Amino acid sequence: MMTFLRKWLKNRIVLSCLIYLPLILLIIFGISMAYMLANVAMLVLAVAVVLIVVFSVSS
Repeated sequence: MMTFLRKWLKNRIVLSCLIYLPLILLIIFGISMAYMLANVAMLVLAVAVVLIVVFSVSS
C-alpha cells in the first residue's frame, strides 16, 4: 500500500511539474515581452491564467 501511494505521489508530482513548468515559463516570457509588446504579452498572460485555472479545477 505504501509503495503504491509513494509511486502515485511521485507520478502526481511529475505530472504537475509537466503542467505547471511550461505555464510558469510562459508567464515569465509574458512579463519579459510586456516591455516590448504590451498587447501580445497581456494576451499571453491571460491565456496562461486561464490554463492554470482550468488545470487546477480539473485535477
